[in-house]
Order: sequence, then structure tokens, then C-alpha cells
Amino acid sequence: MEDIEIAELAKALSSETRVAIVRLLTGGPLCVNALAERLGVSPSAVSQHLRALKMVRLVGADRRGYYVHYSLCPPTLERLSLALSSLAPVSPVGNRCCDRDTSAATRSKEEDNYG
Repeated sequence: MEDIEIAELAKALSSETRVAIVRLLTGGPLCVNALAERLGVSPSAVSQHLRALKMVRLVGADRRGYYVHYSLCPPTLERLSLALSSLAPVSPVGNRCCDRDTSAATRSKEEDNYG
């Protein structure tokens, strides 16, 4: 996978809502209204997010009568997984920068203590 494709996929996944959509679609195909209900956002917002995910081929669409059902594109996810794992060489000693908790809550506490 080319660096530009990795960057485009990362950009498409930079929204929490888009990551949540991908997680929901791991359970199988869903239509816009089902996604909107589960996410607590408007169908139009879901459609905008799905458009971004479709552009990088993370999701695909299948028309079933009146509804369009969206599902994940496993080949793209597999290629992304392989590409990301190739960016992180395994070190027998470990990597100290990865040993600490980088969650938003922890970063916020650290900023309060040191900022």
C-alpha cells in the first residue's frame, strides 16, 4: 500500500463518528437510518460520513429495494492492517514511548499537572 493511500485512509478514520460507523458495520450491513439511530446523529450526517468512507473504499453500498445497505470492504481493511503493522517494527527491548497510556483522559491529567 502506498503512503498516500495510508494517509487517505487515516484521514477518513480521523472522525470518531466514522470509526463508530466502521465498528457498527463489523456486525453486518446496515442502512443509513439504522446507523443514525444507533449513533444518535441525523441520517444526513451519517450519509456524509459514509461518503468519505466510500471514497477510500472502506465501505461499499448494496441497494436492496428502497434502502441502501452499507458494509465493510474487508480487502481494504486487511491491506490497511498490513500496512500499519509494517510501520511498527518489533523491538526486542520494547519502545518506551509506547509504554505509557496515551488516552485522552490521561493526556488531559498530564497537561493539568504539567501545563
